[in-house]
Amino acid sequence: MKVGARVRIENLTKKYGDLIALYRVNLAAEPGRVTVIAGPSGSGKSTLLRLVAGLETPDEGKIYFDNEDVTPFPPWDRRSVMLSQRPVLLPHLTILENIVLAAESQGLTREEAMDEAHRIASFLGITDILDRRPGTLSGGQLQRASLAAVISARPRVLLLDEPFAHLDLPLRESFRRLVKDIARRQGITVIQVTHDQDEALELADNLVVLINGRVYDAGDPLRVYYNPSSLEVAAFLGHNIVCEPPFTRKKGVPASFPPEAVAIGKGPYSGTLAYVASRKHYTVLYIRVYNTTLKAVVQGVKRFDTGGRITFNIDESMVKVWNVRDDCKGINTAYAV
Repeated sequence: MKVGARVRIENLTKKYGDLIALYRVNLAAEPGRVTVIAGPSGSGKSTLLRLVAGLETPDEGKIYFDNEDVTPFPPWDRRSVMLSQRPVLLPHLTILENIVLAAESQGLTREEAMDEAHRIASFLGITDILDRRPGTLSGGQLQRASLAAVISARPRVLLLDEPFAHLDLPLRESFRRLVKDIARRQGITVIQVTHDQDEALELADNLVVLINGRVYDAGDPLRVYYNPSSLEVAAFLGHNIVCEPPFTRKKGVPASFPPEAVAIGKGPYSGTLAYVASRKHYTVLYIRVYNTTLKAVVQGVKRFDTGGRITFNIDESMVKVWNVRDDCKGINTAYAV
């Protein structure tokens, strides 16, 4: 049975006085898939989600669910649910009662709602907390219980406004897997917003990059990452942005390439190792060369000494040269890490 709705957004514009929060945004989200809207803070991500939910009204443009124009519909007529960092549970009810209440709101009988609640609780692994109240749960338990209540309401579209950002890393990684599983197994259309590039690339079946209220790129996440459509997208995704002719092969214009393009070892380039950042499964090196600091990624947690010279090569197949400037003086690296 089909659950999710195909969401189509056409030329959506939202203004707050003189501020243009969104400008002529177009995108689509499919049932059973996760569409991730990524962008820096203030790019309009949450505004876009609130418009899809019906919590805001656009100044221009249309929102369609399965070819039906829902732009004038109130939230309760859209069967879309938005989950943020704040749980959606009623504090005086048990978790089971919260889930059953949400299921009954869709016309299920008490017995049907109870069966649905236990099925979803089993799917989300929260059968052991059904008799508890929200105030007694941890943050991770609260979000799982909130997801259970949301799913039992059988939304056509599930909207996630960074609901797991306040959880610790292992829980965030667990919830990312859970969101993908919910979309596929429940057939729900999931749209999530994030400013975290790693989360975006892990979660997305369809990645939309929103910058300054405009869609700068959209599509397969690997294509967006390795072949970004603009310099701004490359910068947001953490690519190296350089302007020195030895890298760009063309004077006066910038080039970009991901950290993975930098291979440590023998090579024609050398620089000073300025900083080393050890992550869980890899190491990030910041190399000062010419007037630029390049970022390189080395698999595994390894020891490097800062201040020393380091040689490297660059995979030129991953370098993009941008003919977007007469010179490099105004290059925008605001989103680069």
